[in-house]
Amino acid sequence: MLLPLSCMAYDFSALAPVDTGGNALIYYNINHDGSTVSVTNGDEPYSDPRICIPSSVDGPDGKNYTVTSIGYQAFEKASSPQVFLPNTVTEIQDLAFWCAALDTVGLSDNLIKIGNLAFGSSYAANGGHNTIRKIVLPEGLESIGNNAFQESSLLEIELPNSLKQLGYGVFIESKQLKKAKLPEDLAAIPESIFAACSSLEEVIFPKNLEKIESHAFFGCPLASFSTPITLNEIGDANLTGIQIKDF
Repeated sequence: MLLPLSCMAYDFSALAPVDTGGNALIYYNINHDGSTVSVTNGDEPYSDPRICIPSSVDGPDGKNYTVTSIGYQAFEKASSPQVFLPNTVTEIQDLAFWCAALDTVGLSDNLIKIGNLAFGSSYAANGGHNTIRKIVLPEGLESIGNNAFQESSLLEIELPNSLKQLGYGVFIESKQLKKAKLPEDLAAIPESIFAACSSLEEVIFPKNLEKIESHAFFGCPLASFSTPITLNEIGDANLTGIQIKDF
């Protein structure tokens, strides 16, 4: 029998199959369509060392549900260093991995959306650290929310050309980030996207870039870089002391 959401934070829980790399107890909410589920948080933050989320799960009603989303705050404050998502997942919701101690995350090849603060804060609430050095964002990803990778430990990042929406402050205060490649068709670099990235040395710009919004590179150590001739607007508090050259 399914429990109503008013009684519990989740509809049901189930062990991940052993053949996916472990048998962690995972909690699920049934989505409005009645045939898919989102991974959600349970009674305590996840703490299994390796979690491989299955692509589908059998509910207590005997029905098989496809796993399509990592829900709001699902892995918040988790101390699960390795988390792997199935290719059925298309969305990572707001704060999904906020303040989690992670070192590896395997994203879905079919991921479309990463929400606000989804991987934010390298300092986990449990005393651990989010130490993800590299993450592969799949081609097909369309949206990254505000501050999604705030204070990350990433060393470099390549944003896929499929991106249609890029929030502000996405990599703000990612102090180990050295290199970034922006999508080819990006027209405007969002506000504060790389602010306080104190190790950023190289940025590969879009060929038809028109605008750099305020504080996008505030506090970055870039001495010079080349931008396209299409660039016609640079926001406030941005590139003080930086020599700008055309492609």
